[in-house]
Amino acid sequence: MFAGTPMPDGSSDMGRVDRQSPGDDQLRCSSCGDVIGVYEPLVHVLGGVARPTSRAAEPELAYSSGQHFHLDCYEGPGPDR
Repeated sequence: MFAGTPMPDGSSDMGRVDRQSPGDDQLRCSSCGDVIGVYEPLVHVLGGVARPTSRAAEPELAYSSGQHFHLDCYEGPGPDR
């Protein structure tokens, strides 16, 4: 369902980590900017490939590259749609 899905804003996701500041281990949504909770479903996008997961299932996501979205933000209409 998610593999090869284009990112909502069409931007590149390579090498990007969504944190507010270098010491911030709270993952933030690339769409809305809010914190993604540990048990919330999220979409991790890397290299144009999107996959569903959660921080509880993969705690290392807080330090991974790519973009991270709340599931609803990723599946819902973007601000420019």
